[in-house]
Amino acid sequence: MPRLRDQGILFFLRAPQHGGTENVVVQLCEALKPHVRKIVICGANGFDRSKISESDIKYVEIPDITIKRIGTSMVVLRTLRKIIQEDEITIVHAHHRMALIYATLLQRTIPFLLFYTAHNSFQDKKMIYRYALKRSGVIACGEAVKNNIVTRYGIEKNSITVIHNAVRPYFGTEEPDALLIKLRESGHRLVGNFARLTKEKGVDVFIKAVSQIKGHNNVKYVIVGDGEEREQLESMAKKCDIFDRVLFLGFRKDVQNIMQQMDFIVISSFIEGLPLVPIEAFSVGKTVIGTNIDGTNEIVQHNYNGMLVEANDIKGMADTIELLLSDDKMLHDMEARAYETYCEGYSYERFKNDYLLFYERKIA
Repeated sequence: MPRLRDQGILFFLRAPQHGGTENVVVQLCEALKPHVRKIVICGANGFDRSKISESDIKYVEIPDITIKRIGTSMVVLRTLRKIIQEDEITIVHAHHRMALIYATLLQRTIPFLLFYTAHNSFQDKKMIYRYALKRSGVIACGEAVKNNIVTRYGIEKNSITVIHNAVRPYFGTEEPDALLIKLRESGHRLVGNFARLTKEKGVDVFIKAVSQIKGHNNVKYVIVGDGEEREQLESMAKKCDIFDRVLFLGFRKDVQNIMQQMDFIVISSFIEGLPLVPIEAFSVGKTVIGTNIDGTNEIVQHNYNGMLVEANDIKGMADTIELLLSDDKMLHDMEARAYETYCEGYSYERFKNDYLLFYERKIA
C-alpha cells in the first residue's frame, strides 16, 4: 500500500510576486515536510526563497506560466518533465490554473497523482479548465470557490474538498516597525491596507475613500504591498491632496508584525478566493473592513467580527472607516470576536491536519 512518507511532491505555482498563494505553499511545505520523502517547488522569480532557506526544499525557477508563447511553454514543459523524472516526483500539486493545465498535459505521458488547490473563482476557459479539473484531486480554499467550480464548470460537488487558508499564530518575534512606533508616540492612529498593488485589489478605492474623510487628522493610512500600480497610486494620493496622510511601506515579509501595530485593516478588493489578509489580521486580534465579495464575506461577518461594504463603494468605505475610528467599544468588541474566528476556523493546526488527511486519503 502506498505510504505518505514515500511520496515526492512538486508544488507548482506562478509566483511572479510573493503573495497569499505563495504563503499557502510555504505553510504546506512546513506541514508536509516531516511526513514525505521530498518536496520541490517550481515557479517564477518572485517567490521569496528566504521562506524555505532553512530547509532542504529545492526551488526551480521557470518563466511566468501566464506568458502565451510556444517557446515559453516548451521551456516550462521540459523543466517540469526533468523535475518529475530526476526527483522521482509522485505527486504534482498545482496552485494556479495554468499550472493545473500544464500538469494535465504532462500527465498524459508521465505517471503521477495530480492535486489542485483552487485559490480563485473563474468564468472563462470553460472547456480546458473543466477537462483539467476532472483529472485532478480538487481542493477549494473556500465555499465560494467550490460553488464556482460546481456551477460554472460542472464538477461534482462531492469530489471537491474545502480546506480553508490559514496562517500561523504570531508570537511577537519581530521588532515593531520604528516609523510606526514614532507615529504612535506622536498621537497618530494607524489604518492599514495590505495588498498586492494590482487593479483587482482596489487600492485606488481605498485612497479615494481616504480623500473623503475630512476629520480625524491624527490618522495615517498605511499601504503595505508592492506591484505594477504603485507609481499610479502614489500619483493618485498626490492628486487627491492626501499624500501626507498616506504611507506606502512597500512589500513586507513581517505582515503580522505590521498588522498588530494598526488600529484596524481595510480590504478593498474586487476579486478574491479566500484571502489571507483578514485571517492574518484576525490572528493578531485586529478587525477588518472588507468588501462584500465572495471569499472575504466567508471570513468577515458584518457587525460581528468586522464590517462589510460593497465593492467600489467609496463613500461607504469612507463612512465605515470613520465609524470605527469614532467608536472604540465597537472596535474592541469586534477585535475580540475576530480573534475567536481565527482560532475556531482558520488556525494553522486545522489547515495542517486537513491537508494531511486529504493526502493520506488520496494516496491510499
